[in-house]
Amino acid sequence: MKPDTLFFSIFTRLLLTFLIVITPLYAMTLLMNRMGAEQNRREIANSLSSKVQAFSDGLELEVQRIVELEQDYIVDEDLLQLSMAAAQMSDYERNRAVLNLQKRLKVMSASSPYIVDVRLFIPVMNRTVSALHYDTQIDESQFAAFRRPDNAKTLLVRDGRLYVGLPYDSLPRDGPSKTIFVIVAELSSDRIGAAMNRAFDTDGGPAGYSLLIDGATGANALGGESIEEGTAGKLDVEVRSWSRGGAARTETKWGDGRLTVADYSPYLGKAIVAVLPESRVVGPLKLYERWFWFFSLISAVVILFFSLRIYRLIHRPLVKLGFAFRRLEDGSFHFTIQHRKKDEFGYLYAAFNDMVGRLGNLIQDVYKAKIRFQQSELKRLQSQINPHFLFNNHFILSRLIKSQNYETAERFSRYIGEYLQFITRDAAEEITLEREVAHALVYIELQTFSFASRVAVDVGPLPDSAKQLLVPRLILQPIIENAYKYTFERKIAGGRLGMRFEASAEEEGLVRILIEDSGDSLDDAAIEELNRRLAISPDDAAESTGLVNIHQRLRIRLGAPSGLRFGRSSLGGLLVELTLKPTKGEELS
Repeated sequence: MKPDTLFFSIFTRLLLTFLIVITPLYAMTLLMNRMGAEQNRREIANSLSSKVQAFSDGLELEVQRIVELEQDYIVDEDLLQLSMAAAQMSDYERNRAVLNLQKRLKVMSASSPYIVDVRLFIPVMNRTVSALHYDTQIDESQFAAFRRPDNAKTLLVRDGRLYVGLPYDSLPRDGPSKTIFVIVAELSSDRIGAAMNRAFDTDGGPAGYSLLIDGATGANALGGESIEEGTAGKLDVEVRSWSRGGAARTETKWGDGRLTVADYSPYLGKAIVAVLPESRVVGPLKLYERWFWFFSLISAVVILFFSLRIYRLIHRPLVKLGFAFRRLEDGSFHFTIQHRKKDEFGYLYAAFNDMVGRLGNLIQDVYKAKIRFQQSELKRLQSQINPHFLFNNHFILSRLIKSQNYETAERFSRYIGEYLQFITRDAAEEITLEREVAHALVYIELQTFSFASRVAVDVGPLPDSAKQLLVPRLILQPIIENAYKYTFERKIAGGRLGMRFEASAEEEGLVRILIEDSGDSLDDAAIEELNRRLAISPDDAAESTGLVNIHQRLRIRLGAPSGLRFGRSSLGGLLVELTLKPTKGEELS
């Protein structure tokens, strides 16, 4: 796992831990809010149901009281005389009796806030006596409607008005009974509706209204259509089915964005219905819910802010520290970590920088010791020039002189001089890449005289940007010598040697040198073994004088990623890739 992935995992776990802690609290708060809202809805519905039941009971008692007052007129002396012996009475007696009845009707009318008028229908006189005005004749249609015995003790609806009527019939002796009189109290639908609105906290408008629904017809008994057209027919409460059941029943319904409570009174034959919009009933609860979601949004912003702060304060410094350790694992000791805040990470970074500096110094001391050892090995190599190489060169020189090819002999002797001058010079430990390449070319020229037409050499141009790059001495000639020694000595013809240079466009100062041959003696396993040997400690004396020595000297002098890498050449043999990149001090901010 990469360090940045590891630290991101820590950041994720920290954030998840915070969410795990806060989510149950948030869920409990949401659940309590929902439970409280539901409880409030039930309490509001129960409260409205109680109000509707109380009003229904009160209206029943009021109608019962009105009926009892009407029943008192059965024994009224003036009414009995007028209804049974009006023909034997003088005009004065009839008028006095009518006035007395009218006074008592006014008293009865004033006894209830709902009564607007009380009428007495006396058929024998063809006379109607009213508490409000003096009538002379009976309205036959009204009399016919109120004289039916089944209308007794019933809240009647006629022409959009409410009535409580009581007919009084004679005893059936010699024939069918006759209606002696009918007393009717007219109730004010406006007053009843206003009382219902006050009791149920409705305003009578679209926002909330009350209905008095007739159990037989399903129509609004308070007069005209209901507030919403067809409301009585659309209500979820089946009032007429209750009336057929003959028992009182209260029903509460939530739906269509409103609360509907209905109470059916078998005595009245009516259902009292209160309708309130849900927004009005649970308006405060909706407000609390909006506040809850508002605070939820604030909580989300706080969590986001907390996460960003955790990321900036902990995660990014940890990622930076992990990246620095990776650089340290790669062998780079030329960088420092900068932290501008005076906190724990500042102290940790300062300690890390101090540790890197100390490690760098210790490693430099060890490397210097190794360099001195390798320099001594290099001097030993310089003093032990391959005798076979010298013998061959002298034989070639002798042959050129004998053949009187003095110009070629002169050029060949000049190559030998340049080669020996470079090999035996100890003054400079580092030289420019241009000089190192020039020495490698001199060596190739010398070998060309020995191998003649057996080896074709192709050397590319050295980029100008890489000519002044300082490199350790003798890093190219041993690689080329290795190709001649192990590849071309066994070839009779067809040998090919190539050396080309590549300056990287992405990384400033990085140069790659690729040396390849056309050998066929190395398989892929052997190449992998060569790469594995590059990782062997340079303390191994058996490896310190070969190609590994070159790799280690490049690493010591130039640092990573400088060094050697082996691969398969496009010519079929071994490809040696030298990477040269001077390491400069870096600062991680």
